[in-house]
Amino acid sequence: AQTGAERDLLDLFATEDIPMWRATYLQLLRPHAALPEVSQAARAALSHPEPHVRSTALQLLAADPPAVRLDAAFALGPAPPADSPVNAELENYLASASEGMVVLRN
Repeated sequence: AQTGAERDLLDLFATEDIPMWRATYLQLLRPHAALPEVSQAARAALSHPEPHVRSTALQLLAADPPAVRLDAAFALGPAPPADSPVNAELENYLASASEGMVVLRN
């Protein structure tokens, strides 16, 4: 169930004109990605004209354990070694997210 905070963030997201703020509201909603209203807003944002908003929406929709591990790996440095397990996971993750990447490129 939605709390007042998620409802307020969704309202702000829906009425905000500045793309960076829209992306920020989506980032703040990431812990609540399982809520239908949140995932619906993120899916709608995949067609936003600004790439940063689309990218943030994709990140919210992909808020799963592999994405969290990959975020942590990249926080440690620019790229994992080619022969590391995290690099293999990254390649698998990117292959499975190819549909979302097409959305970002358009």
